Amino acid sequence: GYYEFTVTDPGQWTAKAAGWNDKSIRITDKGSSNSLRLRYAVTVNVTGNHETATYDGSSHSVSGYTIISSRNDYTAASFTFSGTASASRTNNGTTNMGLSAAQFTNTNDEYEATFNVTDGYVTINRKAVTVRAVANSKTYGDADPTLTATVSGTVGSDTISYSLSRASGEDYGTYTITPSGNATQGNYTVTYSTANFTINRKAVTIKANNASKNAGAADPTLTATVTGLVGTDTVSYSLSRTSGETAGTYTISVSATSPQGNYTITTQNGTFTINAVTPVYTTVTVYFTSSTAKYVNVLTSDYDSLGFDPQICGGGYTASFSLS
Repeated sequence: GYYEFTVTDPGQWTAKAAGWNDKSIRITDKGSSNSLRLRYAVTVNVTGNHETATYDGSSHSVSGYTIISSRNDYTAASFTFSGTASASRTNNGTTNMGLSAAQFTNTNDEYEATFNVTDGYVTINRKAVTVRAVANSKTYGDADPTLTATVSGTVGSDTISYSLSRASGEDYGTYTITPSGNATQGNYTVTYSTANFTINRKAVTIKANNASKNAGAADPTLTATVTGLVGTDTVSYSLSRTSGETAGTYTISVSATSPQGNYTITTQNGTFTINAVTPVYTTVTVYFTSSTAKYVNVLTSDYDSLGFDPQICGGGYTASFSLS
């Protein structure tokens, strides 16, 4: 069997056997001969090699181990190893070598060896990926375009799952496009980046309608045609024309503020025409006068001019007329 004792006088043992570990010497009973043999106690720390890599689609391998012995004269030649000191991995996670103390056997009879084993491994960390929403826009009143995103950092044909949405609203302005999905997906850690969605104002045209009147008449109500509005939307504007009442053409102007809410405004002038009017007379009164008499003849037909026959008027009469 084995008998342990603690040396109280290290100098005594050092003198008899230099280099012995004076606090952990074991005496072994050799059996039938009853002879005693001293063995060196040694601790061997075995550490498996390891590798840490970021996922890149390739297989990563690690092999071997290192030893640190409590005695410089105890080397790898003093024991055997029955395991396989290797590991390989492609995807996220850790693969161990599977090292254990039972795989190490002391073969040097001069030593009593204890093996402390730390397993080796290969670890594949997740790769960073970014899903970045692509900025987009539309004109007020239009349907939304399809939202898109770019994915950077994936390997080969790998894909990332995500969805896209934007903040609600249909009026002119800027809204946020948000990509969303799991933060970890297989071999990847995923970061999501937002973008802007812009609703632009819609172009509207206000065109003054042409109008007219006869000279001397009151102006009709001025009107305009508005094109480009969505649904029951309205815009504000006013109409006026250049002053004047004589026959001719005048400008009808549209006044409107731009922009207005969801719209940018363009205006187009119109033409206002005052028509000349030819007088129409329905009653002609003819006066025949002399120094002693007056004769009045009323004619009720349309006349542009009148002629007077001297024979009808007679001598000494002067003819005149009025139209109404």
